[in-house]
Amino acid sequence: LYMSPEQCEGSEDLDAKVDVYALGVMLYEMIAGHLPFTADTAAALMRQHMFKDPPLLAEQVPGLPASLTSLVHQMLAKKPSDRPRMVEVADLLDRLLAESESLQGGPHALSGVN
Repeated sequence: LYMSPEQCEGSEDLDAKVDVYALGVMLYEMIAGHLPFTADTAAALMRQHMFKDPPLLAEQVPGLPASLTSLVHQMLAKKPSDRPRMVEVADLLDRLLAESESLQGGPHALSGVN
């Protein structure tokens, strides 16, 4: 469910970008409420990870910050070189959290706990 395209292809030349992809799938699932890809067989699911673009998050959940939807879709890029590095992911998520806290009034604004 969370394998990167290069893992699905059976590549032995794997790096940290597989983790960026897997986290992108998890973020997509957390935000949209469902996985970006589903299929009846493992082979069909792997083909989707390798060749199909996920549905746009902005259409799945209107009103999301464009920077968040852009980040998730970059993380789900088919080519590892097109994905951000994990440190870039962490930095942007930190910024988004800080913006949310300042707009909603507190360190737990995203979780609804004040």
